[in-house]
Amino acid sequence: MKWDIDQILEWTGGSLVQSGESSSWDQVTTDTRKSNGGQFFIPLLGPNFDAHDFIEQALDSGVTAFITHKDIENIPKNVTVIQVKDTLLALHKWARAYRQTLNLKVLAFTGTNGKTSTKEFLKTIVSPYRKCFSPEGSFNNHWGVPLSLLKLDSTHEMGLFELGMNHAGEIAELVDLVLPDAVHVTNVGAGHMEFFKSLEDVSLAKAEIYQASEAQVLFNLDNPWTLKHFEEYQESKIPLTYSENKKEADLCFYIKESHWDHFDIEARILDQNAVLKIPLVGSFHVGNLMAASGLALMGGLTPQEIFKSLPQVQAFWGRMQSYRVESGPQLLFDAYNSNPQSFHALLEHIEKHIKDLPGELHFVLGDMLELGKLSEDEHVKIFKRLEDLNLKSILYFGEYSGLLFSENKCNTKLYSDTEFNVSLANEFVQRVSDDALVIFKSSRGGRLERVLDIFLDRDEL
Repeated sequence: MKWDIDQILEWTGGSLVQSGESSSWDQVTTDTRKSNGGQFFIPLLGPNFDAHDFIEQALDSGVTAFITHKDIENIPKNVTVIQVKDTLLALHKWARAYRQTLNLKVLAFTGTNGKTSTKEFLKTIVSPYRKCFSPEGSFNNHWGVPLSLLKLDSTHEMGLFELGMNHAGEIAELVDLVLPDAVHVTNVGAGHMEFFKSLEDVSLAKAEIYQASEAQVLFNLDNPWTLKHFEEYQESKIPLTYSENKKEADLCFYIKESHWDHFDIEARILDQNAVLKIPLVGSFHVGNLMAASGLALMGGLTPQEIFKSLPQVQAFWGRMQSYRVESGPQLLFDAYNSNPQSFHALLEHIEKHIKDLPGELHFVLGDMLELGKLSEDEHVKIFKRLEDLNLKSILYFGEYSGLLFSENKCNTKLYSDTEFNVSLANEFVQRVSDDALVIFKSSRGGRLERVLDIFLDRDEL
């Protein structure tokens, strides 16, 4: 892929301030901290910084062009400069126009839980059969999505995009950028409640994804809010559906047998059937597996191709990821995201398999974020369920640590602080026995990988 100066001017609506040595580019960057030889710099305005302040560093890193909505002086003559009204708006225009030049299928999805898991499972399913593009990490907001679109090229046959939001209107804006061929809402639950008055408002914001009028649609019939989406939109769309227990669904995955570290499913996709072993911790992954399978089906894969790929799915960073300390405890790291829905699902899995767990059970916890006025009540509900597990110990860093086990009738050893405390973490890690299971759960802001790293380096302490 290459963009020439005329395309960029047309797509961004900008005006040429200065023409440098380069007249075309194949990469854009927003990061001045890395080498950017020959790239096009886009300085964005964030809540805590303005990247226009780092244009000099961008030039030092090797960029040969940039757009700007400010007057910038003393720019070397070999650098191309384009003036725009707003750099973020220009980025959006550029990304959308470029997307329209590409002949590929774009599958887009949102939801309170399971967006990134669905993306990773979907990537595993389709990669053997299609050259697909999937953004690294969770580049799912108004910055990450357009920047990801600009990484597509003409060889890609499929693009997999999760769309995130914490305000009404954001999903509609992202849909207008990616122009999807198929869309889906994994589920609706208590997430981002800091910015919404009710779950109904969250549901309405998620449903903006169906505004992609030409797109195929996939509905989850097992979540009450996405079931409402189906009831509202089924007449105006040609829907595909999935469910664990509704036989009329187009996809139905049934748990045949559940174990602590894997589960077996009986899977039906349309009129095709299979029995599969899935190497994941937690049968609650079934919903995400059906979502990924349904999207793959709408992307053109056959049921048999999907069945062949499903047993290859794996956990990935921060999502029910297993570690084994050498001659030490087993670790289950699920600290990329946390909200009441995902936490209760984890606890249900633990309660179901409590007799199968190795040795003592410990938790490393951080706060569930963005719950707004529901935050305290939701944390207390979780703490009550944890108390019933009779845990050996808990390490908790976060605002709600003071609410943890106010009576502590079960004599669980508590290590807690309102913020990360390395001495406390070290003490906790050293007291965990070698045959124990340690489960990590937190929103990303808790950065519990700091405790994980101490465990993985424990032999050196």
